Amino acid sequence: MKRYWLLTVIYLLVACGQNQNDIETPSAPSISLLISGSGGTTPVLAYIAPNFTADHPNYRILTLQGSSTDGGINALRENLIDIAAMSRAATASEMETITYIKIGLAGEVPIIHPAAALTDITSEELRAVFAGEISNWSELGGADLAIQVYVRGDSSIHTHAMRKAVFNDIVFTENAVLASSMENMIDIVDTTPGAVGYASYPAVLATRADVIVLGFDSVDPISNAYPGLLEIGLSYLPDREPDIAPFVAWLLSDEGQAALRELRVVP
Repeated sequence: MKRYWLLTVIYLLVACGQNQNDIETPSAPSISLLISGSGGTTPVLAYIAPNFTADHPNYRILTLQGSSTDGGINALRENLIDIAAMSRAATASEMETITYIKIGLAGEVPIIHPAAALTDITSEELRAVFAGEISNWSELGGADLAIQVYVRGDSSIHTHAMRKAVFNDIVFTENAVLASSMENMIDIVDTTPGAVGYASYPAVLATRADVIVLGFDSVDPISNAYPGLLEIGLSYLPDREPDIAPFVAWLLSDEGQAALRELRVVP
């Protein structure tokens, strides 16, 4: 009788152990994050997102075409997106309703179509190009190709950055064409022989655009001393903190910062 009782107890213990092993561990909940906003920062986050999701398979990160920092914040407040990509620091009033995280600095740089056959220029010559005083790349040792200037609006932070970096107070040529967004600027210069414009260096690399970043006066656009740097970051609504915190932590980690540096984001 005792033997029977002991065997019964052992059987029950083994059976319980098997049942516990058969129970599947619940998987982490699937989390989707939709990003839009600054045309200079959105493609950067889109480019490096796969590095994050490779280690966090329960996350899915989607990006919409960038518009502007302000547009991203408005969409965030209306719960149309989860993360607003930004090319400036959040203002004090914005910080009353959103959480802002700085991820680095991005240099605003002049870009040209490869057909111009030029890689370097002086700041004086660059100002002359955008002022319309130089109209053919051959005047600078490049191809015999008419120059077409593309600019952003006077109120654009990207125009402000280029004025700090090199343009100063020049008046753009009357033949300059207005690019509606960062993506539009990069795409136009990529596809228009003779074109010259300016864009965020990390965004140019992230979009894999076929353009030349035009150096001037041997200035280093990834130096902390470069005057044309813009702060880049992201913002989100505080109640989304639990879902977004892992992505933010990764961006600020050594691995995330290394991925950003590959795109020439300045720490």
